[in-house]
Amino acid sequence: MRSCSIFFIICVQGILCCAQNIFQGVLLTVNDSTVIPFASVKLIATDEMQITDEFGAFSLSTAKDSAILELEIAALNYHGIISHKRTYASPEKIYVPAGSIFLDSIEIKGYTAQQVIQKAVEQIPFLYPDSAYVANAFYRQIHMENKKFVRLI
Repeated sequence: MRSCSIFFIICVQGILCCAQNIFQGVLLTVNDSTVIPFASVKLIATDEMQITDEFGAFSLSTAKDSAILELEIAALNYHGIISHKRTYASPEKIYVPAGSIFLDSIEIKGYTAQQVIQKAVEQIPFLYPDSAYVANAFYRQIHMENKKFVRLI
């Protein structure tokens, strides 16, 4: 019985020594503490990469318990390496100096259905330069008799 308990303790200690730590964080901007969604975060020590969700949250597994983590972060208007000192809170807040993106006004020009088809047909020689442009197809048309639509031809 004693040898069984010693064996069990050794196995449990071995599992705990090989366990990985999970690092959970949230990316926030320095200016106004808004979250940074869909940014890629890479832990340089283990080369593990994760993409933040719509709330800026992510989780990475670290091989050892280190106090300072080097994170490579790529987001809109920011790409760089940040040294983060762990606070062991869950989730940890990581502030990123990402700038604002200013959008200019654009003009949207609408097309009719006929113009859309015409533009698509004009693009066929450029999109498919080495294939045939003719396909087996047919169309049906409603026939008018005595000012009434009666049947398909």
